Amino acid sequence: VPVARLAQAPAKFAGKTVRIEGTVAEVCQGRGCWVRVQDEKGQTFLAKSLDESVLLPKDCAGQAVVVQGVVTALKPAAHDHEEGAEGHSCPTPDYVVSTQGIELRPAPKK
Repeated sequence: VPVARLAQAPAKFAGKTVRIEGTVAEVCQGRGCWVRVQDEKGQTFLAKSLDESVLLPKDCAGQAVVVQGVVTALKPAAHDHEEGAEGHSCPTPDYVVSTQGIELRPAPKK
């Protein structure tokens, strides 16, 4: 699913398994539990490992990424992992791709 299409109407994809591709725009600096995937036009969508079973390296920003997971509506919840760096916080969007698997690739050549 194109990132822009998913970002436009995530409720249409709720409960469905999707695969999104792009570049790592931002990654969780606490545990590496979420990644903001950005397409070539700058549109982003958040993928998050809700059970923290799929964690990313904190230094992967700029790398190409493929994420597979289930589009999931989030309920506001307490943050249950250590924040890590001072001032770190995890985003709380209405929908995320609940990560089942992630593939990182080297940063795209410019």
